[in-house]
Amino acid sequence: MFKAYIITTRFAFPENEKVKGLTERCISSCNAHGLTPEEFPAITPYNLEEVYPGWDVELEYAKRLKANFERKAAKPINPEMMNRMLVMQMSMTMSHYKVREKIIENKETAVILEHDAIVRQRLPIYDYESKVVNQPTFFN
Repeated sequence: MFKAYIITTRFAFPENEKVKGLTERCISSCNAHGLTPEEFPAITPYNLEEVYPGWDVELEYAKRLKANFERKAAKPINPEMMNRMLVMQMSMTMSHYKVREKIIENKETAVILEHDAIVRQRLPIYDYESKVVNQPTFFN
């Protein structure tokens, strides 16, 4: 059995019953299929500055984000909304980055899940360490 890190905002927004319920459903599905769940507090816009290393946002990424919004909303995006979207994307990216960092530091085999994930079956058992290379040396 290995660990499943569940990224959740339930600690940042404890009054949100929907997030609480989805997180608990994810935990139950992990337990039911042989994973050891551990909740990981999501990075949010409220604590992003504490952990964000200041990487520049790639211009091409920002252009794709803008184009996707405008295609789906069928209207131009205003600068305030664009900034909000970039901050949310940075928060989500840093949540995953911080979990990966923890997995590497602990030399664990683990999966990363969002709070609304549902594990539907036991993961196949094989030598994951020889299948996955997880050494982001370019961030050192």
